[in-house]
Amino acid sequence: MMGTTISGCIPQDVRLVCVDKCYVLSGLRNGMLLRFEWPIVSAVSSSDLSSLSHVTSLYGKADTALSNMNLSKMSEPNLCKKLNDLPVTLQLIAIRRIGITPVFLVPLSDSLDADIIALSDRPWLLHSARHGLSYTSISFQPATHLTPVCSIECPKGVLFVAENSLHLVEMVLSKRLNVQKFHLGGTPRKVLYHSDSRLLLVMRTEVDDDASSSDICCVDPLSGSVLSSFKLELGETGKSMELVRVGGEQVLLIGTSLSSGPAIMPSGEADSNIKGRLRVLCLEHVQNSDSGSMTFCSKAGSSSQRTSPFHESVGCATEQLSSSSLGSSPDDNSCDGVKLDETEAWQLRLAFSTSWPGVLLAICPYLDRYFLASSGNAFYVCGFPNDNPQRVKRFAVGRTRFMITSLTAHFTRIAVGDCRDGILFYYYHEDAKKLEQLYCDPSQRLVADCVLMDVDTAVVSDRKGSIAVLSCLDHLEDNASPECNLTLSCAYYMAEVAMSIKKGSYSYRLPADDVLQGTSGPNSNIVSSQDTIIASTLLGSIMIFIPLSREEYELLEAVQERLVGHPLTAPILGNDHNEFRSRENPVGVPKILDGDMLTQFLELTSMQQEAVLSLLPGSSGVLRSSLKPMSHSPIPVSQVVQLLERVHYALN
Repeated sequence: MMGTTISGCIPQDVRLVCVDKCYVLSGLRNGMLLRFEWPIVSAVSSSDLSSLSHVTSLYGKADTALSNMNLSKMSEPNLCKKLNDLPVTLQLIAIRRIGITPVFLVPLSDSLDADIIALSDRPWLLHSARHGLSYTSISFQPATHLTPVCSIECPKGVLFVAENSLHLVEMVLSKRLNVQKFHLGGTPRKVLYHSDSRLLLVMRTEVDDDASSSDICCVDPLSGSVLSSFKLELGETGKSMELVRVGGEQVLLIGTSLSSGPAIMPSGEADSNIKGRLRVLCLEHVQNSDSGSMTFCSKAGSSSQRTSPFHESVGCATEQLSSSSLGSSPDDNSCDGVKLDETEAWQLRLAFSTSWPGVLLAICPYLDRYFLASSGNAFYVCGFPNDNPQRVKRFAVGRTRFMITSLTAHFTRIAVGDCRDGILFYYYHEDAKKLEQLYCDPSQRLVADCVLMDVDTAVVSDRKGSIAVLSCLDHLEDNASPECNLTLSCAYYMAEVAMSIKKGSYSYRLPADDVLQGTSGPNSNIVSSQDTIIASTLLGSIMIFIPLSREEYELLEAVQERLVGHPLTAPILGNDHNEFRSRENPVGVPKILDGDMLTQFLELTSMQQEAVLSLLPGSSGVLRSSLKPMSHSPIPVSQVVQLLERVHYALN
């Protein structure tokens, strides 16, 4: 019926897929995944296949669908005419490398429109209804075999064979296998990970639907159980939280507000009537009883126990029971407590508390022996004398014009986020115990959060939905003064307010790239240092920004210019993409590339990709979005696909 030669490789598995139109997926022994389609003149559509008299046999057994076709009983004349032109040479539409081991294809159901799991170095979920080859990583170990199962307990189950064991997992629509959702009985405001106890430290407000309650709790990241908690005073609200090392242990710094009103006045200044409090909490391992076990019992009749699906334990043990105690034991199911292992027996203890003249909106560690804390429009360099967490000393103070909303530090550099004046760079002179301002923001900015990438570069988000990169032009600080402005290196309008920005490391290299030799295009980037930005927004989005080399940036910039003008990928309503991503930023500032726009290129067929890249300046189909002239040089499709796959599919 059809024939297509694949040179240089051997097919391992082949599947027929029929969604709107029919195509063929082929997994090769060298880790490649291919998609073939019928030529347009001889394409077989799903409506043609539905006219076959043996449609039950066709859809009932996908593996033998072609062999079960009764070609002599076709009712559509046009289909018979197409079949008279056999054999047909299929067109190669898309090719992807998903590993270095043979690719096996297993559909999730017997229908020809079912999604498919591809097994190679790791499992991938192929979306059958998408153009080209679109797949998502499944967070599971490498498997050799799998089969879909359906039961009352697990309606969308998949049995994986991995490491000589059988694993049953459930494929839930629109959910990743490595995501869990826990109800904590309150609104989480800040989350930290405590490495010693392997627990999550969560700052909650509106605990048990009480608008005036706030606490700090320890949460087991595996089960979601609230193991212990420290409740703040009535009317006291947690605002900031940070782990700081004191000597050989970590302590938890808590900044609070003693009033429920807004801390920032409409003018941007701090409200002098609202006070704050600094608390120092120690996370301690509780001494177990002789039996090596301990029971934490929840407060009797507490509303949190009635509403939360998890057992919530108070900060201290109300009773210690050994396994030989009369009346009850830790293993007794009738006990209202939760038996905790030795690694789970942790509780929060208050070590120090003091009132401050304003709300503490920001806290961060500094130089491994200090910490920075803001209070109103002032920030302080503080420390623990003699590594004693029960004593806190202020060494220096710096002031800004308006309310301080963020603090961050990198080595000796301090970046202060002012809610009106933007980002300010400071340096702390330890000998003189004084703070010196070095650089300031070139424009007014409503700072939401900030992070220092190095001593010269800061990434800042504002409350208008933009993110920007600011840097120092002059690395010599001898002649620096408060009038020295930072330089706006690049910017991007997200249309969402990023309330939290963190930096991390990110490697955009596919597993198969380690064995590929002689690949063309930009070199494979391995980002080993922490120069990747992760921003979480007020609407719940998570955005990742990664650095690119100049060669990679110029290549993808040219691709983006063509994508925003091509009818297949241009904004649906015809909006100016460049104007949208440039909002709230000065004219002429370099733009951060739009990953959502570039990802569309991977969803196109090979012919559509070539059509997009073949657009030239002045073409009728191109809507120019910038004043920069578009490059006339041809762009290789393989070079673009290779780079985009490294970046985007490594995130899955």
